[in-house]
Amino acid sequence: MELDLAIPDLVKGWRMWSDLHYPGDFESSIVREHRTDLPNSTLLEIGCGDGRVIKRLAPLCKSAVGIDLNQEMIAHMQLEQSKAIEQITLSSDCGQPPIVSFENMSATDLKFSDDSFDIAIMPWCLHQIDDRQKALSEAKRVLKPSGHLFVFGLLPGGDYEEIVKLLGLDPGPQVDPVSAYEKPLAETFGKFQVAENIGPEDKRQHFGFTFRSLEEALRCWDWALRNWHSHNPSQADLSFISTQLRDRVGENRISMDIRGTLYVCEKTGEEQ
Repeated sequence: MELDLAIPDLVKGWRMWSDLHYPGDFESSIVREHRTDLPNSTLLEIGCGDGRVIKRLAPLCKSAVGIDLNQEMIAHMQLEQSKAIEQITLSSDCGQPPIVSFENMSATDLKFSDDSFDIAIMPWCLHQIDDRQKALSEAKRVLKPSGHLFVFGLLPGGDYEEIVKLLGLDPGPQVDPVSAYEKPLAETFGKFQVAENIGPEDKRQHFGFTFRSLEEALRCWDWALRNWHSHNPSQADLSFISTQLRDRVGENRISMDIRGTLYVCEKTGEEQ
């Protein structure tokens, strides 16, 4: 059966930005450094968005599941996976079906049994969850003993958020790392490791967006302002963004840094 894979505008826009993350394998490379046993591991990504991170990790794992609250995003990725499985099934050179699946699900109400996963990851989404304690408790519940949770915590001061603030728009939650991440992590897991500080000060962990041209950057910004901030940008807005981006030109590309911290927790059984 031929499946209609027309990509919804929402998914196109998210992927337009996803393709600009630099380096593209940033999160997956860090997880690989900390967990060398991925081929024997089951993985859960909480807040998978358009699948940017999990699609890099899934081929390295025994199995992987991505969950997100956005129904349109999940529905399209489920359709893509169905198409991929169909193509493999019909191929004369039969390989293994894709090992990643996607579910529309809340982080605070995971529909998985206890002790289901070896690894759980939360890339850049915990600050957006109202009941962080509940989300972390659910992540801990579905982890196996000795399983690990990786939380990539977004911090204020990133270039995107700073430009949005200068435009007079809401940049999103400007989190305090202690109350947003460290306190709920300690209460849930007993202890945590600050594994990486992410930002321009540390070249090894320098992560963000990179644009090939000013024109590409303005197309992305126009979409983001309309879809993420419900703001119809004026020509003055775009001219202001152009000025800001010109100050961020380096190595023949326009870069915007992301600031954050990677927290790693282990389910040891000592938290009770």
